[in-house]
Amino acid sequence: MKKTASKRLAKSCAALLAGAVMAGAWTAGESSWAAGGTAILSEAGGTLQKIPATGPEEADQLPFHNALKNEDGILLDYYKVVYSGYFDISMSYDGITGRDLRMYIPEDSRYSQPTIYLMVPSHTDPYQFMVDSGWKAVADKEKATIYLLMPQRVRNSAGAAADWGTWGDEDEVLTYIAKAVDTAGQRPGIQTVSYCFYGVGYGDAADYMTKYIMKNPSKMAGAFSIGSTGAGAELAETLKQTPSAEAGVALSQVSVPFGIVTESANGNTQALVEYFKDANKTVETASQKDGFIYYAPDQNADTRYPDSEPVAGVYYQNASLSSCMGEQYAQSLFDILETVRRYPGYQNTELRAYDDVYDYANNHYEYYTSMSALGRCTYGGDIQSQWDGEWYNREWWLYVPDSAKERMNRGETVETLFLFMGSNGYGDEVPQRTGWDAVADENGFIIVSPSGHVRHQGNFGNFDRNGVDVYQYCTNWRAGSATAILPDDLLMIDDIYNWLFSTSPYAGKLDAARVYASGQSAGGKFAHEVAKYRPQYFAASAPSSWVDSGEGADTSSDVAMVVMMGQNDTTIKGALSTETAKQMFGNYIARYGNLKDTEGRGSWDQFTFMQEVDGGTSVCTRREGGFNQYILKTAGGVPMFTGLEVVGLTHATIPTQCEFAWDIMSHFSKSFETKALYYDGSPVDTPVTSQK
Repeated sequence: MKKTASKRLAKSCAALLAGAVMAGAWTAGESSWAAGGTAILSEAGGTLQKIPATGPEEADQLPFHNALKNEDGILLDYYKVVYSGYFDISMSYDGITGRDLRMYIPEDSRYSQPTIYLMVPSHTDPYQFMVDSGWKAVADKEKATIYLLMPQRVRNSAGAAADWGTWGDEDEVLTYIAKAVDTAGQRPGIQTVSYCFYGVGYGDAADYMTKYIMKNPSKMAGAFSIGSTGAGAELAETLKQTPSAEAGVALSQVSVPFGIVTESANGNTQALVEYFKDANKTVETASQKDGFIYYAPDQNADTRYPDSEPVAGVYYQNASLSSCMGEQYAQSLFDILETVRRYPGYQNTELRAYDDVYDYANNHYEYYTSMSALGRCTYGGDIQSQWDGEWYNREWWLYVPDSAKERMNRGETVETLFLFMGSNGYGDEVPQRTGWDAVADENGFIIVSPSGHVRHQGNFGNFDRNGVDVYQYCTNWRAGSATAILPDDLLMIDDIYNWLFSTSPYAGKLDAARVYASGQSAGGKFAHEVAKYRPQYFAASAPSSWVDSGEGADTSSDVAMVVMMGQNDTTIKGALSTETAKQMFGNYIARYGNLKDTEGRGSWDQFTFMQEVDGGTSVCTRREGGFNQYILKTAGGVPMFTGLEVVGLTHATIPTQCEFAWDIMSHFSKSFETKALYYDGSPVDTPVTSQK
């Protein structure tokens, strides 16, 4: 790739690295400032855009719904990104103003994309630096979103911005970084996901990035400090004794991929390397990787949890700031960072690594839309008003591992799992994030992973974050009646199911008796709902991070249930101890014939839940590791309802959960003709199936 560093900026790099104040006037693109701050600052990047906020009323959101339509007014481009360009995100918090944030969204962008927090040096136009550093070119190519963290602007006597200033007070800057990450997490204008947040600080901003990531290692999946002076080394001893509220261990023991680039190596920069080597549990012997001295994570290291991987390396390079400018260098940083994801799990500190998630999807997944698969859009549902529901070009992905293809080639029919993303997710990422892809690899089944509908409002009613009017562009699920802007997602499931077994490339190769469902968070809610309202399709369902009473279900066909919750979930609090969970236990126990566990317990109040949060032990059917299992069986020994509380787990699904659910669900099958449910080939002894 061609290096695109600006010669003019390169000449100034040494001064930037030293944090020196430039004298006289400097021009960078369209940005200029004069000595004394008497001129009005003109920023590069053209006219800054503002993202409008939407309210809770459907009428407020309708314009954004209509923006998804093509020129003929049809929702063929249903999942397109509405916005692109350079945006002003003016934050105010704790009495502080003027710490603005900029956001760059490439054209033809995508959701759930990597997000880069780019901290620019003092006295620097953020947009121009994004161009000269190569990050704009990388963002345009990779469709990544960039948040530009910028130094304070100097204002004239009239209060107008007159020049680019310095970063200023350290505590205020670290608070600013935290607030910027928090604001971006609320997704103003574009859907971002925190598991692929990465930070890069340049020049005199590098040391701030170092200190932020040391104090907040679980907030990003990786970071680089380009121009480190070694500041932060003094924090090491303090942080070794400072517990992380999220991880429950010292901050210095939370792994995070980190890179240090310095022009002047010294004892402090070496101390930082040693700090991150210890935190990331790396090997002692360095190697060369991507132009860096590299300390690889020790593959034999204890990651504390079975669902984490030792993937956090430490990168070190002795180089000038000027040599770190340009597209080629920025691309090398992006390629390093994007392979690691910080997925939710036990206290949200878990790291897992993949190839580029989108390359992975392109190489391992098959992408379909309503138009490509069905030759038409999917109906959104009737609306009780003056017009009919709309038609949407919905999307879904098939994950077909080699193990499933091998089974098909042997003449076997394979199982199918419908997997539903959580709020703010997409079909091409949830198999990796949860770990269901690895279970499919091991067992040779396929995953159908649809994307939910799009909505345009603040998440859970939150329309303001740090003074920013939040306009959220967010995916979710809806079961039931449609509205003017939201479809009934059950109708999409009907379309996909019928396509799978009739005209899909795998029709005749899939076992219609062995179709299952799962999902996490809002996807867990939808996994409950498809089991309730489309029981004819599914033999078993394994919702995660959601409880549902089970009331109002279509009970004409049995569906085995595996409901999985984390004891430390702060989104769906209380796990299986809630009143809704009590109703859920009661409804399924009664529906399937007075279920009991091996000790004869047949009601919710005979168990205890959440005891481990206070150091106790819950009363359950079986305990293995951190899994408290509540296994309720028919008189014939069929586990028709299983509850699972995972000790220490947050609002997440982890690979070992998926394995647990599959070990139960895979025993069940359903007659395609009669809809009777079978366990290991024999009809289950429930009231409904016994009469079929």
